[in-house]
Amino acid sequence: MVNDLPDPARRYFLFTIEPGTPLYTVAEIKMNGEIGLGSKEKPNYMPMEAEQILAPPYGLVWKPNVGSGFMKMSGSDGYLNDKAWTRFWLLQTIPIVRAGGTPDYIKSSFGRVVAEAVFWAPAALLPQNGVV
Repeated sequence: MVNDLPDPARRYFLFTIEPGTPLYTVAEIKMNGEIGLGSKEKPNYMPMEAEQILAPPYGLVWKPNVGSGFMKMSGSDGYLNDKAWTRFWLLQTIPIVRAGGTPDYIKSSFGRVVAEAVFWAPAALLPQNGVV
């Protein structure tokens, strides 16, 4: 599958996909830890759990739950079918972030899909999936 690719691309695929590995093009990612919602000097770390579905080149949806008690925030960040959004609520009722819809936001979100595919779903970038 990769023999005819330029040398850097061939080496990338041989490094990221071990022979015999199933060529999955979708990744389901679960994460937990802390997220900083402050400044560099005072990051205000809060506990975080999140799930993400990454399906390059079609899109991704990241759904975190951040904080606790009266500072519990939830929402999603995503890209799908040339639409991109970021929506978060405090206590699942008070909107605190609503962004997206602009051409630059859409390009940035698609760039995130591609960048994350490099690490989490390299098989989605193989030539037989239409990537040039």
